[in-house]
Amino acid sequence: MNQANLPTVIPATPHEERSYDNQGQAFQRIRWRMFRNATTQWFGGSRIRLITMILSSLMVWAFVFAISWFGFHELVVRRIPGAGNIVGILFDLLFFALGGMLVFSTGLILYASLFSSVESRFLLCSAARADQIFASKYQSALIFASWAFVVLCSPILLSHGIVFQSPWYAYVALPFYFVGFVILPGAVGGILAILAVNYLPKKRSSLIALLITVGVLLLALWGARTLLSLRGISVNTTSGQRDALQTLVDQFALTQHWLMPSHWMAQGVLAMSRGELELGMYRLTLLWSNGLFAFLIAAWVAKRLYRRGYNRIATGGAANRKHGTIWMDRLLDATVSWLHPQIRKLILKDFRSFRRDPSQWGQLLLFAGLLGLYVLNSRRFYQNDFGRPFANWISLLNLSAMGLLLCAYLGRFIYPMLSLEGRKFWILGLLPLSRDRLLWGKFLFAFTGTVVFAVFLTAMSDLMLNVGFVAIGVHVLTVICLALGLSGLSVGLGACMPNFRETDPSKIVIGFGGTVNMIVSLGYLVLMVSVMALPYHLAEAARLASRGENGMLPVWGFLGLPLGVIGCALATWLPMHYGAKNLRKMEF
Repeated sequence: MNQANLPTVIPATPHEERSYDNQGQAFQRIRWRMFRNATTQWFGGSRIRLITMILSSLMVWAFVFAISWFGFHELVVRRIPGAGNIVGILFDLLFFALGGMLVFSTGLILYASLFSSVESRFLLCSAARADQIFASKYQSALIFASWAFVVLCSPILLSHGIVFQSPWYAYVALPFYFVGFVILPGAVGGILAILAVNYLPKKRSSLIALLITVGVLLLALWGARTLLSLRGISVNTTSGQRDALQTLVDQFALTQHWLMPSHWMAQGVLAMSRGELELGMYRLTLLWSNGLFAFLIAAWVAKRLYRRGYNRIATGGAANRKHGTIWMDRLLDATVSWLHPQIRKLILKDFRSFRRDPSQWGQLLLFAGLLGLYVLNSRRFYQNDFGRPFANWISLLNLSAMGLLLCAYLGRFIYPMLSLEGRKFWILGLLPLSRDRLLWGKFLFAFTGTVVFAVFLTAMSDLMLNVGFVAIGVHVLTVICLALGLSGLSVGLGACMPNFRETDPSKIVIGFGGTVNMIVSLGYLVLMVSVMALPYHLAEAARLASRGENGMLPVWGFLGLPLGVIGCALATWLPMHYGAKNLRKMEF
């Protein structure tokens, strides 16, 4: 063999030649090297991407800080009775909701990294222990899943400390509270992911039956709890034994249970802010001890069941399994039957790729479920009837939340869709269809999947708030324009700035193109809500303030609707046009 063709071997340094009997040190060294390389790439690459992401995070942080500071300041200035109880309830609810989201998001990320990644396959073929592989993936998943928790919670807690004049050690303890709190839900999510892979039924019919049974039980429990709470409210209203604040407190009794880690977190932070150092340190110790114990249990479960679960997935295909369409595919095909047959096939292909990846539809169901629970329970939160002006602004807030959910979904799942075709894109090039039609197929897939869901939840929220059919019409039109424009931006910019070398969708999303898409999409969301929906709500507020509910709505409240439709058309057509133009020039 020619010696010139042999690969060059870089000699290892004496430090690298050490044999690690402790695999934990080896994994820590690998993580440190990967972090150092990633940092070098970040600061050595495009400065625009880095500056844009930092500025975007600072804008979100500053907005949350300003809103939180204003709310806490109003509690202090107006001397509202029971302000301390209100803050405690809000903190309990905040950490309970974020803890639940951390359980599911960490579980989904661990499922993808443990059972779907090529790196895990390589590590399982090596001498690495299963619990060490799990610990490595767990730390990465925890960092990836908890950054939003820090961005949302840190401005709220800092503003609370400033308004209520907390001592200096309360600010020092906040990072330790953050880290200690996220360990426990992350470990629970990892345990659930491993148990689900090992013990959920393989057969689709058995799995569907199990999910239906669990869903019916949860629905029955929720209905029983709702009826009992409504009954208690009616009795207390007639007898006059409880006021509205006590009724509201009772609605969140679960979040205030003494066994809830979210309650430990809330009470610990509040104790530190009041200067109760001993109680705050006790709550902090409680979080860390239980979190680390839960991590040890998760590592033990991974040691016992990780390889078994991986083998179960790898050998899960039955020999007599029938391959083909299922009822969801046929339903989608019937829904888009008016489209060209080639576009229908492309939409069906993308939908199959989406439904076969639990890490994708699981995250979507998580956020959609939380928003759906909020919509269905909105009347329970406002059953004391604060009046039409309050419902008017709450409906605008719900519309903005729906727009943010659309931005998150389309930016996370739709933008990297074309780039994920990767090296297999040449297969699509062999098909007898133009690349323009391929791009429009992905656009219609994105729009079809978002508009039905968004319109349904928006209309349901407005009906719960009883804001009137005119407001529902304005909101539905705004949501349709948002779905059209955001779908066009995500698909079009994904074609203008594709990354066919990367196979990880999360890295595509946080890249330069994904950052640009996020900023442009958020700007489009703010513009459309400000032009189409905000004038109507300002006009409605003016009508209620001057003439009451029987007055006529000013005409200027609807002047922004045609401008919004024009902006929607431009935001849809321009990215798709330039994306198709760029796609036609590419060679594979």
